[in-house]
Amino acid sequence: MLIITQTLKGLEVKYFPLTLPQEIEKIGTLHLTGSRYFGTHRSNSDWDFIISTLHKEEYEELKMLFHKYNVTLIGSYGVEKGGEVWRWHDEHDVQFDFQIIPDVKWKLKAQEWIKARIADGFCISTKKSKRDQMWKTAFEATKVFM
Repeated sequence: MLIITQTLKGLEVKYFPLTLPQEIEKIGTLHLTGSRYFGTHRSNSDWDFIISTLHKEEYEELKMLFHKYNVTLIGSYGVEKGGEVWRWHDEHDVQFDFQIIPDVKWKLKAQEWIKARIADGFCISTKKSKRDQMWKTAFEATKVFM
């Protein structure tokens, strides 16, 4: 699996010779999110992905796959949308967070809005409460386009 991300210094290319992400891609679509999507990550930052699933059967298949790889459910995400966050560490102890969201359009549109604000000089806070507010603002700002 090859992932290309934009950083402040240019493009970063990362290859994952991992079975889990490849198996996930057979079930749903992986979308990069978080600091690596926004280009604000550090070299030791985790990898955040949104997984779009279309049907309940795909969700059940993902849960079975996560149990096979000892991926841990760490919480709910966008409760009104029915999402969850699962965490996994690879053999090099690199952390991966997988957000399962039934309909990702709203999340992808909001992160595009945030990325455009970053390009305009907007800074992302390291405080969770400020990031939560940023996402809430992005969801409100993009709701009219959904």
